[in-house]
Amino acid sequence: MTTSSVRVVLHGGLGNQLFQYFIGRLEAKRRCIDTVLLVADLLTTYETSRVLELNPLVQAEPPPRAQSTAVDMLSRARLPKIAWRLAGREFVLTVPCYGVIIDGYFQWQGSYRAYSPANIAEVVGAWRRALAGPLQLMSPRRRHVTHVRLGDFFDSQETARQFTRARLKTLQGPTDLVTDQEDLVNEQLFSLQLPFDVRVVPTAEMSAWDLLALFCRYEHIATNGSSLAFWAAVLADAQLESSNPDHMDIWRLIRK
Repeated sequence: MTTSSVRVVLHGGLGNQLFQYFIGRLEAKRRCIDTVLLVADLLTTYETSRVLELNPLVQAEPPPRAQSTAVDMLSRARLPKIAWRLAGREFVLTVPCYGVIIDGYFQWQGSYRAYSPANIAEVVGAWRRALAGPLQLMSPRRRHVTHVRLGDFFDSQETARQFTRARLKTLQGPTDLVTDQEDLVNEQLFSLQLPFDVRVVPTAEMSAWDLLALFCRYEHIATNGSSLAFWAAVLADAQLESSNPDHMDIWRLIRK
């Protein structure tokens, strides 16, 4: 059976889209397929509407580049999601006479067992080369950044406040700090009066790519589970400290 294309149905923001595209590239490499198709139409159907954010990477890659394509009947049917519910794990689904459909999040180590270390290293290396300029990957780096993501991670402001206070108390020394709720973090920093310098870096006006580039300027990235911070650590070959154990497992796998 000949498989002509790998179709990636995208969900979420830039960090999630990078995971989905990564699996797409790995699957295409494993099957010696040139055509990777990105389906972005469903990004607007969620409670938090999203857009296709992969263009800076896609445009920087050498040919054959991924292409955007409209959602079709099979992609809209969400067949991999149905298989996921039935089997309890995500699938890369092959449909005879159609191609491969990738529809999921692929943020656990088991998603990568089908791919050789050489292919994983090749895709990561290609992305680093493509993004070396846009993300300034060769520039001197600062030592440490702490990412405190609040927003959609917590269901109330009080819960976010309690988490922030507890997280700040765990800091061991000077760090830059990035957060999506700067007022709340500054409030807690003022209250705690930590005995070392913690500098909140303003990011409110940054795009997701700007934020990714900011994270890439550090040697050590600590985060409470952000997929974007994960990818910064991968692309910049930085140390990662994440509260998400699956992200840590995949980061270790990639660094082998």
